[in-house]
Amino acid sequence: MFELGARWGANLFLAPLVAGVETSELSGPLGLLNALSAQNDAQLHQLLQDVSEQLGLALQNTSSYLRYVSTVKQLAETAATAEMPPAAAAPSSLPTRVPHIEIAHATLSVLLDDYDVWQLDNSPAAIPALLVSFYYDPVKSDVRPSMYAKASLCITNNASGKQYVVSHCCWIDESLNHVSLRAGDKKYALVLLMPDQSTWVAFENTRARSGSYSAHKSDLKDQPFPAGAVTIRITLLWNDDREHKTSEFIHP
Repeated sequence: MFELGARWGANLFLAPLVAGVETSELSGPLGLLNALSAQNDAQLHQLLQDVSEQLGLALQNTSSYLRYVSTVKQLAETAATAEMPPAAAAPSSLPTRVPHIEIAHATLSVLLDDYDVWQLDNSPAAIPALLVSFYYDPVKSDVRPSMYAKASLCITNNASGKQYVVSHCCWIDESLNHVSLRAGDKKYALVLLMPDQSTWVAFENTRARSGSYSAHKSDLKDQPFPAGAVTIRITLLWNDDREHKTSEFIHP
């Protein structure tokens, strides 16, 4: 496919154009993008219009570039109909390796910045928080260049049995509710804030794509609950939720 990189996360202009596949075949975070097809004349013209608006330049007369649009479309159609060589079968003697994720938890201080992103912070205004780290071990894992992951959690009050469910955790230093995880990366998910001794707060991040910032922090949904011993079950999901790893522990 293609690498989204920091440009997407920074809410900068991105113009994905696909060839050889249908835009409906894009899955995971790629499916959130408004991708255009190189096999469609109208969408190629739309791409040129979008780029010209971003550059602040007037688009030339259609007749001056129509032949180039036709050439790109022909190349895309050729790619779509080309037969791919069969993939070589993996030797049966080699074990299948999957991403090896190490999970740990720690209490650190965080602060919400002006862009509604939680950051590690040691200032007097920072709030104690329980974080869970996910470390993608590059030695014990397969060789996938990167994967998109999300985390969900269930917090159970040990005294009352009441449960608090967060479908999409907030990530430290990440604006969206999913992250790009490469071998060697360590990412932190926010489990709960501990602003005082009587109340703790869990947060859900509903921001699935860049460009959905709100001046009223409406993308972050808080769930306050009484402080006390809780059982936390957190799950990291990747590969379109087909693979996952779960950790359960009691806090404090």
